[in-house]
Amino acid sequence: MAGWYYFYLYRDGSGNEHGLIASLADLSPCVWSSTATLTTAVSSWDGLGNSNIIQSISPASNTCRTYTGCGFIDWYLPAMDELNLLFNQAIIINKTLGGAGLLHDNLSYWTSTDATAASAVMRGFGKLSQNQGSYPKTTTLNVRAVRSF
Repeated sequence: MAGWYYFYLYRDGSGNEHGLIASLADLSPCVWSSTATLTTAVSSWDGLGNSNIIQSISPASNTCRTYTGCGFIDWYLPAMDELNLLFNQAIIINKTLGGAGLLHDNLSYWTSTDATAASAVMRGFGKLSQNQGSYPKTTTLNVRAVRSF
């Protein structure tokens, strides 16, 4: 089994296929940042851009940017809307994978989207807690690396 899966695919106006891929497993849980710093990583869609901005101050971003799963070196911490796309496919992904690489119920995941100097955007992946909001950057949450093509 490959160490990643597609969770979003589309064709552009020229017929070229693009999409998003997620790592098969969660990476090590970590803090978004240990310092209260407002950054310009505010895109809701460009996780790679956000991750590049915050990589030097964000263990969550750095964990994804240095991940080399399946030989790829362009993994990143997803932006808010990218993680929402992954959340929307979680039930199908979990059933398809049959236990490997599950998007875990009742766990919260960091996005690369900054909210305030003290908080960043997170997403809950639970049947009862399907929340998205900001959380203190010093909180340890889960991370799942993604890459685009």
